[in-house]
Amino acid sequence: LFHPLIVMLDLPVDVCNQILLNNSLKDLCSFSQCSHQTLQLSSNPDLWRLFAFRIFPHVVPQSAIITNWKDHTLNLFNREDTFIKKFNADPTIVLPQIIEDGFVSSELQSIARFLHHPKVSPSAAGHIICDDWNLTNGLFRCYLASMNFANIEVEKAFRLVAPLLKPTGSKTRFHFMTQFADWFSDCNEHLGYYTPEVVYFLAYGALMLNTDMHSEIIKVKMTQIQFLSYLEDLSVDIIRIPRPKLIALYDGIKEKPLFPSTSTKPEKSYWSQFLNVFRTKPK
Repeated sequence: LFHPLIVMLDLPVDVCNQILLNNSLKDLCSFSQCSHQTLQLSSNPDLWRLFAFRIFPHVVPQSAIITNWKDHTLNLFNREDTFIKKFNADPTIVLPQIIEDGFVSSELQSIARFLHHPKVSPSAAGHIICDDWNLTNGLFRCYLASMNFANIEVEKAFRLVAPLLKPTGSKTRFHFMTQFADWFSDCNEHLGYYTPEVVYFLAYGALMLNTDMHSEIIKVKMTQIQFLSYLEDLSVDIIRIPRPKLIALYDGIKEKPLFPSTSTKPEKSYWSQFLNVFRTKPK
């Protein structure tokens, strides 16, 4: 649709490379390289707007106040690394600043898209997502909405979000785990056995097993039989899940920790307390 709209436009070589490496842009515009290492790209303002939306989706809701999309997009390119480095260092303070600067919109969908940026650290994203207010106002739901968990194992899905979870209050953990369970259940509704309650217990079981397997202060590790028995005690519906899937959960956590730091740092916080209660649960 946009291929005829080609004119000369000077851009830095490193910016050209970023654009050319992004194959998803091929449906928006055509590219060619000239002899003095500049990029040929349409200067049509509507095309620049679409180009900016694809590269920086978190700025889309602010489109109404942007008049020069060419300058705006180049400015985002130039400032992106600085914005994200500052955010990773102090997310709570910097997020309002980059919203004010127009790099991120204040809308939840925009913030969620930004938190998915490959350069945003999971730790920084977790500080924002696990804020009590953000968990209750729908930010984590927006973050999850772009993740398709259909037909993948609970362990693999939970591994994608677990690094966001911080050792904070029980209310925060409850909201985090509940929203993950709801979304995973929705994605796998066709299977019939992943109810929100079941997924909630499986995710908590994964956290418990992770502490058991990878904490230095726990010497006697839980066996596969013990783990499956405790899961089934938590909810009668868990027995509806094919046993190989439960075994895969155990094997996955045993083989690789959810949090790399847990393999080197003893854990004496909530997770150890939860483990003690869980393992001594009366039958």
